[in-house]
Amino acid sequence: YGVSLLTTPDPEYLHEGGITLCDGIKGDDNYKSKKWLGFKDENLELLINLNEKKEIRAINIIGMVNKELNIVAPENIKLFSSPTGETNSYKLLHQFIPSIDSGKRVQSFSSQTLKHTCQFLKILVENPGKPVGDSLVGNWIFVSEIEVR
Repeated sequence: YGVSLLTTPDPEYLHEGGITLCDGIKGDDNYKSKKWLGFKDENLELLINLNEKKEIRAINIIGMVNKELNIVAPENIKLFSSPTGETNSYKLLHQFIPSIDSGKRVQSFSSQTLKHTCQFLKILVENPGKPVGDSLVGNWIFVSEIEVR
């Protein structure tokens, strides 16, 4: 499916751009591999065109958490859908706070079961923002794959 990034990753972690998120290749523990897009102190916002109307049962986002490197889990994930794909036609479909498994670096952030038919999706992965303390260090969100089921 087609992915259009509305926010640009940090240049060091841009790699192949939006196609990275739907190429079927999940990232591993190496955040520097070309399998990850990295966003410093920024949200990840993107549009997905499924090319035809499909029933959406769930959204799964493969992310990374590594507190030593200020790679954090999203604060919130919001899913929007649109019947036409026009900018002002997206309506909130679902939002959730991702659950974290503190024993893993590579995480799977999944929505609850959805039953919604659409062609156009917008996903907002919210960065919790700059950490308290050292202003030179920011919070990073790393995402390697977005699965639409």
